[in-house]
Amino acid sequence: MKTITQKSKLKKPIWMTHKAVNFVGKKQKAFRKYRDISHPAVKSANRAAKKELRRLLKNFERKLAQNIKSDRKSFFAYTRGKTKSKVLTGPLSDSGGNIIDSPDEMVDEFNSYFASVFTSENLHQLPTAVNMFCGSADDRCQDVIFSEADVAEALSRRLCEDKAAGLDDLSLRLLLRIKDQISYPLFVVSKKSG
Repeated sequence: MKTITQKSKLKKPIWMTHKAVNFVGKKQKAFRKYRDISHPAVKSANRAAKKELRRLLKNFERKLAQNIKSDRKSFFAYTRGKTKSKVLTGPLSDSGGNIIDSPDEMVDEFNSYFASVFTSENLHQLPTAVNMFCGSADDRCQDVIFSEADVAEALSRRLCEDKAAGLDDLSLRLLLRIKDQISYPLFVVSKKSG
């Protein structure tokens, strides 16, 4: 009885396109046919595949670098994947010189260390705030003047698409897409609350 074996599918890089996969397939097919890496057809297929892969990788890395302001997460995920060494925590040594390698014990050691270096503030001797609204009208806070365009610009500048949603569960990507529609209501609310 004949058994059919499936080729294991290797996970291709994120930057590899179908065209590049075809180039690699042609290279493998040429080698299977001639079984000689010095054969002109195999050399040609290798050169074409290598050239295409280099071009694709270069374009992918260029796009990552160009979009770093709007998509930091992808850039740093890619660079983290390229690092050879992974930084791991532990093992630690406690104040007695004992080695700690259990995750729970390491967490407790970090906690006790950070608790020891921070000081607790005496809440009974807090300074009193100066009253800003006593005196002449010139000493008081003035109204902040801003426009609807300022609100829209602040939304564009302050919101990053790759960040997680806040407590309101609204996606920052959604807020950026509708910033032109919500800038006027936010402007009105801000003016009324002042």
